[in-house]
Formats: sequence, structure tokens, C-alpha cells
Amino acid sequence: MTARLALLQSDRKRLEIHLRSLLERTLLPDPTLAFTNVRPWTIGRYQSLALAKGWEGTARLPGEHRLREKYPAAKKSLFHGFFGTVQIEALPTVCRLAQQREPCARRSLRIGVTSREWEQGYIFDYAERLPASHWKSAFWDAAVTPLRRVLIIGGGPSGLAVLKQLLDLPDHFTHVRCYERRSEVGGVWFYEDEVTREMEARRAAGEVEGGMREGLEGFVSKNGRKYWPSPAYPALRGNVPPGILSFSTHPMPTPAPTGADPEAFPTLAETHAYLLDYAAPLRRHIHLNREVVSVRPLPHSGWSVRSRINGEREELEEEWDAVVVGGGWYDNPDFPPVEGFSELPKEKLRHAKYYRGPESFQHKCIIVIGHANSSNDIATHARLNARLPVYRSVRSPSVHAFLPSSDIINVPPLRRVSYDPLTDKISCEFLDGTKLEDVDVIISGTGYNARFPWIKVPRLDGCEGEEEVTPEDLKGAYVPNLHHHIFHAARPTLAFIGLVMPQSPFTFFELQSRVLALVLSRRLSLPHDLLASHRERLAEIDCMNPPKSVRHYHILRFPKEAEYIEELFAWAGEDALRGCKRWDTERDGARLALRPTKERDLLRAEQRRLGALQKEAEKAKEERKAEAAVEGVRIELETARIGAAVKA
Repeated sequence: MTARLALLQSDRKRLEIHLRSLLERTLLPDPTLAFTNVRPWTIGRYQSLALAKGWEGTARLPGEHRLREKYPAAKKSLFHGFFGTVQIEALPTVCRLAQQREPCARRSLRIGVTSREWEQGYIFDYAERLPASHWKSAFWDAAVTPLRRVLIIGGGPSGLAVLKQLLDLPDHFTHVRCYERRSEVGGVWFYEDEVTREMEARRAAGEVEGGMREGLEGFVSKNGRKYWPSPAYPALRGNVPPGILSFSTHPMPTPAPTGADPEAFPTLAETHAYLLDYAAPLRRHIHLNREVVSVRPLPHSGWSVRSRINGEREELEEEWDAVVVGGGWYDNPDFPPVEGFSELPKEKLRHAKYYRGPESFQHKCIIVIGHANSSNDIATHARLNARLPVYRSVRSPSVHAFLPSSDIINVPPLRRVSYDPLTDKISCEFLDGTKLEDVDVIISGTGYNARFPWIKVPRLDGCEGEEEVTPEDLKGAYVPNLHHHIFHAARPTLAFIGLVMPQSPFTFFELQSRVLALVLSRRLSLPHDLLASHRERLAEIDCMNPPKSVRHYHILRFPKEAEYIEELFAWAGEDALRGCKRWDTERDGARLALRPTKERDLLRAEQRRLGALQKEAEKAKEERKAEAAVEGVRIELETARIGAAVKA
């Protein structure tokens, strides 16, 4: 029997439908059924039910992921009505609009329903059966409300890239801001010398934690302001030349030569100056000294963000349609799981994040853990001051350029350590059973943890509530549940740029930011299954040879980086990504030359250092000769004086 239902604005109580029982009975058993091309004054099946019960105020809908988990066919049940392209996650928003009695939701609807139509999916008289090829990609609940307000957290290279790409679409976004907690943009390339020296002095005096207990809270200076010192150090020189590093619309100047030697890689100061120049036209959208302390999902769409000005306690709460997190890797130093590390005094176990120079290693026996750029730099610098040899604990050969030196000895990974307070020394045992006594300091250059405990997302397990975006059980290994390392599957209006560690970071972030801007502006649709790329990445890691841990999730070694870039180009299209850089023949040739070029520059620097030492030695020798001559004259005069005195 046909049950004809008329839902009018003034006649809501006539609709006696139990929403949940209908959902139990009516989710599509056939995934080839899709409700599209619905007339503008109608809404799709799920939207109609939500509207009806929401209008009555008696419906509380299960979340999108609970529906998808219970009803696999719902993954492809796409529909679109007068709200635009929407998916199951739009239900709460439609319900909210119904309760608010928005003009667009107050139209009279006539719904024709028969039991046979329920079973076969012909919910409306005008619903159509379409092949899968006609499905339109649909995404988040915010499709009901235009995305106009976007907040970017972080003013490093990735945050600046996002800001520029969003501002390049002026007709779409009305409010775009970038909150940077530090006093200047630049991220890790912004080195605050005075603050860093104060922090180091207070750490040496035991006033500041600097070992394994470092967290997200930053360093509180004596002036009461919080600081997050960069992991950079004054002697830092980059590992990517300007030709590969530069943003597509902003070429980077050629590094200044050192003496007569040209330099292929920019210094810390040159890179920061470049980023300041890039940020100059974006300044009015950047808010410095503003720390974001909390990001939480709003009930239906958007995000609640709490922030505060550095040095103040009062917090500002705002609502944003989308939130983009730019970087954030360097807040949580990672230490290897070595037995005894947690018992070492904080001055005995340090992290590369707090390395500023080799001066504190004077006459000390040190072990540097790691074989990447920071570890190699520290070991190379330390040999100038430390007791030789310097030990470098490594697991595998380095893929990075480093200076070969007989003063640096590679040793196996550490198994356990112990500290003797009487001698103030560390005893170390390595995995191969060998031991090393009388170690003074261990420096860990083993990277960072991806932890964002201040960001909450809707639960993906179908339960009500929210959860941390980086679950505790992952121990900061990576940020899970992201589509292409960017969009979070629970609510894709939360995005991350800068998590991936590519060969050419600035251009890579620029490409990701362009894709992000296209999606947020509805010029590009997300796929149906936002977790597919996440599962594929985990499967790739499982199949790696030699085996790798999930800490390699965001590390895209070649050729994976190039494949990822081509995937983005295939998804967004050549025209949409015009100007973004990819690995063509020319750039790939420059990439292959990176290591030998870096090693050449390191050898030149060592040659200059040895030349300077030789000049100092010759100068000292000449000074000693002059001193010896003066001493000879003095002795001769003294001898004559004594002889004259004897005769007298």
C-alpha cells in the first residue's frame, strides 16, 4: 500500500516516521543506486528524513562514519539537491537548518513512497537509477554552508604557501588569517639569538628542562613571554639549492660566495631573508605572537579555535569554516628507546633541537646518535672541540651528504646506558655487545614526534564525541587518517600542510597548498573514500625492504615523492596546477647532483678551515721566533749585567 506523505511548513506533526527504523530498512542494498539530478525544490532521501524529524526536534542522527561502518553500501549512496553536492555527513547540518527554519528549508515537499520503492531505492517519484560512472564526488557537511573563513596555524614556509594560495582566490574566501605564535614568520629558519642564549644558559643552570621531558609549552623567558626557539643553529647551511627550493613565483637569490669559493646552498640568514621577502605582500593577513591553544569540531560543521596573545592569559574563541595546520614537527624531540635513557641527568642527554655550537663539548667524549643532516653536522662540528674521536651511532648507511673524517668513528646502535654519579660518566653498551666507558654527553639527532594534543576531531569509530588527531598509542609516529597527507577523513575541513618530508620542501608545500585551495573553494572534489590513500601508505610501509617503521609514513623517498606529485597532478589536472613545480628532467638532474655538490662544498669548507689553521700555526711560529729572539737578547743583556757585577 502506498503511503503518501505531505510535509508542509504548517503541518509537521502529520509525519509519523521513526527515523532510525527507516534507516535500518532503507539504506541501499545495491550500491549502483544513486540519487542525483533531483529537482531544485527537493532534497535527497536521507535529507528528507532528517529534515522531517529535525523539524520536529525529535531526531538525533548517527554520525556519518557510524552509518558507513554499519552499512557499507552507504559509502556510494550519493545524492545532491538544492544545497549542492552533499553526502551522508550533511545530515546534521540539514537537521540544524530545519530547526532554524531557513528560507531554503521551508519549501513544501511532496514525497511519494511505496514499500516496493523503499526496498528498491526509488524513494522519490523522480529518483533515477544511474550507473556508477554518473556518480558525482561529494564531500563534507560544510557543502551546505559556503567555506569563507579559513584559519592557518603557523607562519613557516608551509603556512606562508597556504596563505598565498588561498589569497590568490580573492572571490571565494572572505576571511583568511595566519596565526603565528612567535614574533616573526619563517618557522625553523627564524633564529632568535638572544632568546636562544638565555634559554641555553638557564638550561645549563638547571632552570629549564631540555632532555626527554621537553613538550609543547615553550620556554617562558624572564620577561614573562613564551618562546619556541628554532632547532636551527648559527652555522646552519641548507641542503637544497635555490633552483630546486624556490617557490614558483618567487625566485631565490644565489647564495653569497665564501671568499673565492661559490656556495651552492643558502645559509640560515639567507633563507630567512628570502621567506621574509616572500611574506611581505601577505603581512596584513598574518597575526604574530598569537598562540593557538585549542582546535575542536563544532557540532555540525566548522571549528572552534581558542587562541591567546603571547604573554596574556585571556583567550579568544572564534569559529572558522576550515583550519589548516602548517608544519609543527619540531615541538616534540624524539629519542630512541634505549634502556637507561630516562635515568640520565638532563645535561647528559641532549637533543639536536638544542644544539647551537660545539663550544659546550670542550674536551668531552661524546656520542652522536643518527646519520641524517643534523647528526652529521653536529659530529663534524664537535670534532673541533671534543675529545677525539667523536662517536656516531648509526643503524644504516646515510643517504645524506656528510664530511668523511678520521676523527669520527661509526658505532652500532645503543642497547643500554648507565650513569655513575661518582665519576659523572656514562657507560654505553651497543647492540653488537661492544662497550664504551667514560662518555660525557649523548646527543640524539633522531628526529621529532608528530603530536598535536590540542587538536580534536570527530571520532572515526562511529561513537559520539571527539578524539585527539594524533592518538597516544601512535607515540607521535605520524598523523593518521589523512587523505594524501593533507585532508583529515573525519572532517576534511581540517587539513595539514608540511607533514611530508620531501626533497624540495618549499615547492612541495606550494603544490599541496594549491590542491588544498582548489578543494576548499569547491573547484576540486574529494574522492568517496578518504581513507584509501592512508591504507595504501601503511601497506607500502609494510612491504618496504628493508623493513621500515611507521615513522616513515610522512617520509617520501624517491621515486615515491615524484609519484605523489604526479598523483596530485592527475587528480587536480594540469591546468589547475599550472605553475607548480614537478620533477622534470632538468630538476631531476639537479636532484641527483645534490649529494656530490654538498660533499664538494663540505670539503671546500674543510679545506678553508685547515688553511686557516695552517696560517694560524705559521703566525704562531713566527711569533714564537720573535719571542725567542727577544728572549735571547734579554738573556744576553742579563748575562752581561751579571758578569759586570761579578767583576765589580
